[in-house]
This record gives sequence, structure tokens and C-alpha cells, in this order.
Amino acid sequence: RVGGTSPAERNVLSGNAHHGVASYDQGTNANVVINNIMGLSPLGDRRVPNRNHGVDINYGSGDNVIGGTAPGERNVVSGNGFEGIEFSHGAVRNKAIGNFIGTDLTGTRATAYSYNVDFGMHIEDVSQDNVVAYNVIGNNRGGGINITSPFTTRNAVYGNRIGVSLDGTAIPNGNFGVQINNSANTTTFGPDNIVAYNPVGVRLTGTAGQFNRITRNSIFENTGLGIDIAPLGSVNQNDPGDTDTGPNDMLNFPVLSSATQYEVKGTACITCTVEIFIADSPAGAYGEGKTFVGSAAVRSDGSFTVLVSGVAVGNIVTSTATDAKGNTSEFSRNIT
Repeated sequence: RVGGTSPAERNVLSGNAHHGVASYDQGTNANVVINNIMGLSPLGDRRVPNRNHGVDINYGSGDNVIGGTAPGERNVVSGNGFEGIEFSHGAVRNKAIGNFIGTDLTGTRATAYSYNVDFGMHIEDVSQDNVVAYNVIGNNRGGGINITSPFTTRNAVYGNRIGVSLDGTAIPNGNFGVQINNSANTTTFGPDNIVAYNPVGVRLTGTAGQFNRITRNSIFENTGLGIDIAPLGSVNQNDPGDTDTGPNDMLNFPVLSSATQYEVKGTACITCTVEIFIADSPAGAYGEGKTFVGSAAVRSDGSFTVLVSGVAVGNIVTSTATDAKGNTSEFSRNIT
């Protein structure tokens, strides 16, 4: 155990020539890192960077826990020269939970000195079955969360605030909130992530990344698209028969035909589940989905009716589709 829940047990692991905390090789398992400062001064009032990562778990090290949700468990991982926290090179079943990554000591503000130079959270290179949950991730210059490289699979990301602080203050990450990149696959992003104020919400890049499920999140106020599947920068319009290929099979988004305060109707792929959201943009735009209000399976004829709650006349709604393999689409065109 590195650190402890009392103030006297907190370590300041800053200013080191490599990482703040590093764990290497199979058999290096079940370690706990809680209530430490990594990359800032003891008072959190200036930058004291570790040259590389705040935390680096790699080469098969597994079942380690970085942070927690109980009082006195979260770490502050800010001000580092590369990533805040990295799981890499076959890291398995590790958890990054409840940390402040790129923020000040309170998790409510991002300062001019608290940024991590690259990503807040990075999972790469055959790292599998890891969990990233309940963290505040903002102000990281490379981006919020980056999940990348072949055979990086079955990682789960839920309950995080990405680009937005504990009190709702905008703390945007550079480049993106979340990126699933270069053949990473079978990522489950959601439920209950809040992704806001970033250049783009969630983007999928590379050509072979598949089966990445994006479900029941709140995505809003990002400069670009809420969900952006390569080719990046514009909405990928639906193609007949959905025969195009790319990240998440370039799955067609639903086509919404009508909406009331009780139900939303439309069409989508026959193996899909459709999720409906109150959108943060006007009718005719595409997403973003701020508030989840209901979901349903698509019928065998390609039609769906989703019963919704918490929707008022005049609200704008959008949707996503997720197929049976776990591929999620971009947001659909909004309707009133």
C-alpha cells in the first residue's frame, strides 16, 4: 500500500526523473495506491512534474487499484510530463478509481500548472479488463482518455467526469475527451460518464477498431461532434445497406421519424438497440446527447418505438444505435 486514508499517510511523489509510481511484470499484483499527490507540490500550488507518468502500471502487472471512492482514497495526479495514469504492455484487471487527473487538489478547477502534458488516462498495448471509473479528468493537453493499439480489449470506462469538474466548471482537455484508437476494441464506454467542453466528445480513429459500445452517457457542449467516427470532423451520413467499413463498422445511426413526450419512433438496423437522448443542439443538427431518456430494441422490420420519460413538448431529441456485436453509431439527426 502506497499512501493511506489519513492526512499523515499521504505521500508527495513529485519531481522524479521517471514516474511517481511504477509497477512492472507479471506477479506484481494487488497493490493499492491511495491519497497521494503526484506531480504537484505538497500544497498543490505549483507544478513539480514527474518527468514521465504519475502512475505507470505495465508488463503484465495486474489487479492493482489506483485511488478509490471512500474518503481519503483518491489521488491527485496532475502536472506530469507525460500521462497522468497509464496501463500498458499487457496490464490486466487494474482499476483507476475516483482520482483527480489534471486538476487542482479540490477537483473543481484546472490551473495553469496542473495539466498533464499528454493524456490524463492512457490504456494501450494488449492491456485488458481494466476499469476507469469515477475520476475527474480535465486540463490534459493531449486528451482526456486514450485507449489504443491492437488487442487492447475489454476495458470499461464509466462514471467519469471528462472535461467538467466536480462543481460543473469547464476544464476542457486538449484534442478530445475520449479517443478509442488504432484497433482497440471491445471497450465499454458508459454508463454515466459526463463528457463536456472538449474539442470533441468521443472519437474513434484508425480502421480496425470494432465492438466499442458507447452507452447511457451525458455528452454535451463539446466544440465538435459528440461522437465522431473516422473519417473525422464531419457527420458520416448513412449508406444504403450499411456496407461501408471502418471503426465500429461505420454503423448507420438511427433515422428518427416522430417524437412526443411519451415515445420516439424511427428506423435502425434490425440487430440494434436504440438509445434516445435530449440533445443540446437544435433540430436538424446531429447530437449531442445530453440526457438519456429511454432505449428499446429494433423490431424485425427495422422499426422501433422507444418509450421515454422526462421529455417535454418542445425538447430536441437525438439517438444512437448499438448493434448485436457492440458497435455504436454516431448521434442521429435531431428532431423536435
